Amino acid sequence: MVLNPQQIEQVERMAAYFNKGQIAAWLGIAENTFARLWRENESIDAAYKKGRASKVALVGESLFRMATAEKNPNVIAAIYFLKARGGAQWIENQPEQERQTINIQYSPAQGRGERDITPQPSRLDSPDAD
Repeated sequence: MVLNPQQIEQVERMAAYFNKGQIAAWLGIAENTFARLWRENESIDAAYKKGRASKVALVGESLFRMATAEKNPNVIAAIYFLKARGGAQWIENQPEQERQTINIQYSPAQGRGERDITPQPSRLDSPDAD
């Protein structure tokens, strides 16, 4: 199977909204078939990446406009932008959490002996085994 140029354009448009499995379903092919085509055809890979990047750029631009608006700038958008794109100096340092140790002790119930419940190999093959 080969995707024609129109289908590759559709992959680019859909990549902004769908994952690869959803694109495969929309194209009417199995997900593993789409994955194989994607690996084998650089134009499908490029179309998918371009489609994803185009919407990320659009949302990023919108986020930046909200963060830097002269009237009523969105402080949350500004904080998010700086944390995501501003580098390590904008990320809050969080104290390392202590790792708690849980000790579990096992002891059989009083008056009850332990028993081995491992099935016998001969019973595993028997259709009459319960």
